[in-house]
Amino acid sequence: MNQINRQVNSAHRQLIADEFVQSLVRWLFVGLSLAALAVTVPKIWHLPFLPGDQEQQLWFFFWLAGGLLFGLIVALAWTYVRRGSRMGAAIEVDQRFALKERLSSALALSPTERNTPAGLALIQDANRRAESIDIRDQFRFQPARRMLLPVLPAILLAALLYVPNA
Repeated sequence: MNQINRQVNSAHRQLIADEFVQSLVRWLFVGLSLAALAVTVPKIWHLPFLPGDQEQQLWFFFWLAGGLLFGLIVALAWTYVRRGSRMGAAIEVDQRFALKERLSSALALSPTERNTPAGLALIQDANRRAESIDIRDQFRFQPARRMLLPVLPAILLAALLYVPNA
């Protein structure tokens, strides 16, 4: 059972990390887009509470930091809420390695079922199969083009830094 737990915990951590990276990309894009929108407003309309350069720079960096912080906090919360269970990770390992539900079945056994001959045989078979797999083979981090999405509002923000206010 030790090898089963080790493999399932490793897959569970990788699934949570993948969920975090995907949500971080999404929410950083939203946060930086909102920051770019807020920074654009004084470029178009005169805002009386931003009379000098120092106030304008504070406005810019406040929104930049706020957008980044927003993205990070919401991504952390989103990942926490959407994190899967260990059983879900075991099912995912079974599917990706074609283990025919051996790990998930072994984890689903109650303490009394584990002590039966059938339960012991299932655990022994699942342990043997779990020893032969490497989670890193099927649970790799795979960068995608959409990970560059937050770069777009970041470039817009950098360009807006040099545009004078109205």
